[in-house]
Amino acid sequence: MAMIYTELFADKIDERFTSEAVSQKIVNNDYSFVGAKTVKVTSINTVDNRDYNRNTGYGNADILQNSIQELTLTKDRAFKMLLDKMDEDETKIKAGEVLARQLRERVIPEIEKYRFETILKSCDTNSQTVTGLTASNAYAKFLEAQEKLNDEDVPQNRIAYVIPEFLTKLKKDDNFIKASDIGQNIAINGLVGMVDGVPIVRVTKKWMEAKTGTPATTKKYACLVGHNSATVAPVKLAEYRVVTDSENYSGTLFLGRFYYDCFVLNNKAKGLVAIEA
Repeated sequence: MAMIYTELFADKIDERFTSEAVSQKIVNNDYSFVGAKTVKVTSINTVDNRDYNRNTGYGNADILQNSIQELTLTKDRAFKMLLDKMDEDETKIKAGEVLARQLRERVIPEIEKYRFETILKSCDTNSQTVTGLTASNAYAKFLEAQEKLNDEDVPQNRIAYVIPEFLTKLKKDDNFIKASDIGQNIAINGLVGMVDGVPIVRVTKKWMEAKTGTPATTKKYACLVGHNSATVAPVKLAEYRVVTDSENYSGTLFLGRFYYDCFVLNNKAKGLVAIEA
């Protein structure tokens, strides 16, 4: 008679690697969507200065005009999961870890990817991109991106996101090694150093791409530099529930709804620059 061996499930779950949320440093919540799905943002023009004429005075008046940008929330997302009571009892699945895992592996990455894609699309549309990146000119291209921001009078408290490959190119760039201040080794919230006075955050390359053009093609980017005043990223609702007394299920029900979007303001779109990979 054959021996039947005992089977045992390990207590420790083999969790997947995930990327942490980092986009909050390049977005803002300056506009309130409380009680509204759409917020209308007004932009007002200015007029040219002219010479004063001592005979005719100021001359004809230029009419002030305004333009309206409508920010309408579109991303209303949800999930629903059931952990059967007996499945929880007879496996190593722990109800207390299910929701955290869903947020870590599904919700946060979706919001992060959408934010970066929205910003990168804006860079492409507004010709705020730097091209020609090679294995030896990463530092020069970063400075070129900085120049584009400087030309638009963008404030200096900027943030930069780089994929690991770009960071490697920087570290191997002789010009960067001589001039950089990365040795400060900032290790808070994903920061890995500073370049030209700008904090650097490492970001996964799968978030640094966007579909642009007609027909749409995917463009990949190595670096994004910008100021957080340019991008509004509201999360109007983030509601997560754990239901243990459902009338329809014997077990634990996990429900989640998150309502969000991301917008680049028309008058501040020049405050963002992307370096193509």
